[in-house]
Amino acid sequence: MISVNTNRRNEVSNISFTLENGWTVSIGVSASHCCTPRTPQGFNPEREDVEVAVILPNGRWGTREVVKEVLGYDHDDDVAPHLNADEVARIIAHVQLQG
Repeated sequence: MISVNTNRRNEVSNISFTLENGWTVSIGVSASHCCTPRTPQGFNPEREDVEVAVILPNGRWGTREVVKEVLGYDHDDDVAPHLNADEVARIIAHVQLQG
């Protein structure tokens, strides 16, 4: 399932991809997320990088572990800030292979 969520200003806030294995990758694109540029852009935002979260089928966060496995660095937050398109694609590909 793909969910596109908007904020109270009717701007796209995030896009979530829930895969067949139950894992979810959420991509934050609003001005309240850690992305570049970090300004409101209405319903068609363009970003150089985005904020990403990985949610396991049991509802727990999986971002830290996935960032370590896929991108090779320690990250101690439930969301990964400022990831570029290639990094997001690598995370989605990795998550798709789980479970």
